[in-house]
Amino acid sequence: MGIWSFHFFSRKSLTTNTQINTNYSCLIRVHLWLKIFTIGDFKMALDDIGLCARALVKIGVHPITSFNDGTTESEISGLLYPPLRDAVLSSYPWNFATRQVSLTQLSSAPLADYQYAYQLPNDFLRAISSGMGGRGRGVNYRISKGELHSDASEIILTYIFRPDETNFPPYFDALLMTRLAAEFACPSPKISLAPKP
Repeated sequence: MGIWSFHFFSRKSLTTNTQINTNYSCLIRVHLWLKIFTIGDFKMALDDIGLCARALVKIGVHPITSFNDGTTESEISGLLYPPLRDAVLSSYPWNFATRQVSLTQLSSAPLADYQYAYQLPNDFLRAISSGMGGRGRGVNYRISKGELHSDASEIILTYIFRPDETNFPPYFDALLMTRLAAEFACPSPKISLAPKP
């Protein structure tokens, strides 16, 4: 049975002793991995592997230890994690992922509509507002191909950036793991991940 239709307490899964033992084994695995990620009352900061591992546990799959451990789980996690992380970060102006920076003006002006072009930061995900003269908002602009275009001669950009995973707050960890679990549970029909024995 593929894990994508696997449920711990479905009637079908409790029809034989063998299936009961399999389900019990999965529950034990979940308990052990939760113990690994939590020491006493102290919650360990999770990296990208830890977030994917917990998301896999949510759907009854053996957790990964790296994105290159040779398993289908690690391959799917490595493919889906980066765009999903960036999508969830970009979906809301999270305080922990918001920063301000003065942009560097480029020598080449935009082709039309605006006078100046500015280089966006390397960790840029989404613009929130732009301003000038010590203000973070109030300036009209557009984002195009890695640049910010505006008529302002200086720009202070407020934007969403990509923090290190270990700096994600617990509430965002929970949200991201839930989103990952939902995506991991809906693979291509050609992909089937079976519970490890």
